[in-house]
Amino acid sequence: MQYKKTPDALKPEHLTFLDDLRESGVTNMFGSIPHLTAQFPMGTGDAIKILQHWMDTFSERQRDKKYEDSKPEAE
Repeated sequence: MQYKKTPDALKPEHLTFLDDLRESGVTNMFGSIPHLTAQFPMGTGDAIKILQHWMDTFSERQRDKKYEDSKPEAE
């Protein structure tokens, strides 16, 4: 699948925040933009781009996370 360009304002903590917000059940992810702008210093435009990137890459990131979680720990 071809993804749009990664937003310039995107930081790993934005994706972690959105993952945690989803897990919390506080809001539907379509309503997460105000939460994102309240937590991080960004405008609505950047928040929309970051949320779109999070949505576009969600399945792939979850697959990668499950793979990482299943690796045996190094001794």
